[in-house]
Amino acid sequence: MSSGVQQPTPTPAAEAVDWAANFPAVNSPEWGQMNRRRGALIWREIHATITQAEQAELDALQRLVGDATDRAFSFDEEAHERLRKIEERIRLEGKDVALSSPRRGG
Repeated sequence: MSSGVQQPTPTPAAEAVDWAANFPAVNSPEWGQMNRRRGALIWREIHATITQAEQAELDALQRLVGDATDRAFSFDEEAHERLRKIEERIRLEGKDVALSSPRRGG
């Protein structure tokens, strides 16, 4: 019985790319191609049709994407400390706030 959701079809070129050696710039057309490949692999993982080689590729892509987005959208540590101090002052006034970056912790 089909769930009604069709598997994304990655382009053949996407499957041939060595992403670690040719990692695309964030927001470039190649980034989109890589994300389509990731999406197809995630779909296969969710539907338990992923091979061991594909799982290894997905794991590597997930690490590379996480690192790239952390670099591209990094949160300045000095700004983070200023934000933490502002939060503390607001809390001392009896208000509940959550402004800190969730990736960096509060």
